[in-house]
Amino acid sequence: MKVSIATMENITLSCNASGFPAPSIVWNYNGSLLMNDRFNVVTVELDSYRVQSSLSVLLANVSDTGIYTCTAISNVDNSSISEDSTLIVQGNIAIFSLPFMHV
Repeated sequence: MKVSIATMENITLSCNASGFPAPSIVWNYNGSLLMNDRFNVVTVELDSYRVQSSLSVLLANVSDTGIYTCTAISNVDNSSISEDSTLIVQGNIAIFSLPFMHV
């Protein structure tokens, strides 16, 4: 999935997984575990085999552009499956028209 938003907007990415028992979910940003206070991850075990997780990017800025990966990990044999989402945060662009000055 590819999503584009403007700076200072919020976005929530969702991930669903199933297995028995319900798998664990981890989120990565450009291949590294998320470690930022502006990201909010909520994971809910719906029942004994289904889990739902959401990652919210709060007040996004251009540096948040990248690949967000949701990985479901089996609690039995540590096998995993992943899904990527590409987020593009578009910055503000200002165009100025300056008068031509001849010296």
